[in-house]
Amino acid sequence: MKRLILHAGMHKTGTTAIQSIAAKNRDDLFKKGVYYPRSWEFFGNPSHLPSANAHFSLFNALAGLRPRDKKNLQRFRTHLLEEIPDDFTILLSAESLNRHVVPQAASFAEGHRAYIARVAEYFAGFHTEAVVYFRQPSDFAESMYAENAVSYPVIEGFKKAQKSFVKRFQYRELREGYAVHFPISCRSFEAEKDRLPGSFWRDSGLPAPSDILERTRRPSIPKAAVRWIYRAKRHRGAPMERPERLRRWLFAYQDENAQLFRSSVASSFWDGLSDSAAFHDQMLDGFGDIAFARPASVPPRCAWSAQDHAQAEARFAAWQTERADWLRERAERGVPPFIDPEAP
Repeated sequence: MKRLILHAGMHKTGTTAIQSIAAKNRDDLFKKGVYYPRSWEFFGNPSHLPSANAHFSLFNALAGLRPRDKKNLQRFRTHLLEEIPDDFTILLSAESLNRHVVPQAASFAEGHRAYIARVAEYFAGFHTEAVVYFRQPSDFAESMYAENAVSYPVIEGFKKAQKSFVKRFQYRELREGYAVHFPISCRSFEAEKDRLPGSFWRDSGLPAPSDILERTRRPSIPKAAVRWIYRAKRHRGAPMERPERLRRWLFAYQDENAQLFRSSVASSFWDGLSDSAAFHDQMLDGFGDIAFARPASVPPRCAWSAQDHAQAEARFAAWQTERADWLRERAERGVPPFIDPEAP
């Protein structure tokens, strides 16, 4: 029976780097008995985009189950069963596994459990196991807030965002959803982050790729830059379109703006230690697989004044003018802000 590993993230746990390395080393891994599929060949995801390194299109198809999805899913399953040797390990990676739900479910937990049951049914006949990296909740909340600033047009404060994040922190529910159907390995991002992505292969019992020096990752932007983007959204009075969000995201990564966004100064979105610790305790209730350290201190709350904002807006406008050709060329090629953000 073929072994199949579902690497389900979570978000902001080094997943992008793992996926990038696996994609870059596809041929090398295949020679070592590990198959990392090119899902775009079956589901149509553009192969030139970094997101094609993951298997989002496969798991999107399992969520949608439209007629075309069903046809592609059957073709992909047949490919795995009939064209991949029985002694191979198939590796699939997509952090979206943690957020997909079956429509019309009464709650996120119920919908997600139903979705994972659908995944398990689809992979019946494989020896399937799940790997999930979990992250210390209060740090994860800050990282997800920064991610939302650049990824979505929504405008919300950190307190409000915590409520919308709750489903992402239902660690016990997520774990149990997988454990009903597969063996699951729950790993601590904090314990492994200095060894990732290399330790992923060792801990999964997989041969290491020959080239593990991939530097592709998706770090959070400075907290002051997050404040800048949210304030700009509020002032706009209308949704900030994706092209502008991408430009602001890229601007926040520029080395020349480290002082502007106080990159070297520790700060927080939390109001204080009691606020952070209470969230930590609430989110880990019933989840004992990993002993996360409870917050012992919290840096000062990140401030962003009207003067700070005006200065950043002026520099951003000038930068867009100065780098117009470079920005246009990146946009035409679909290069995300976290890929070589300083490269000409």
